Amino acid sequence: MSSAEIEELRALLEEVIRLRRNVKHAETSSAGKIDAVRPRHRESALNLVRYAELRRHDIRTDPTWS
Repeated sequence: MSSAEIEELRALLEEVIRLRRNVKHAETSSAGKIDAVRPRHRESALNLVRYAELRRHDIRTDPTWS
């Protein structure tokens, strides 16, 4: 593996770590709202918060994916 490939992998790993941190922060800051949801729907509410945060960081450039 070339040094350029290793650097690219490191950059991707850093991006994934940042993304995961942002998703965890969204979960924490939305905890009150999630707790207000009926218990049987809380997992779905948590999933929605995670999905919405993930989409905020969508880096796709292909307009047909949107």
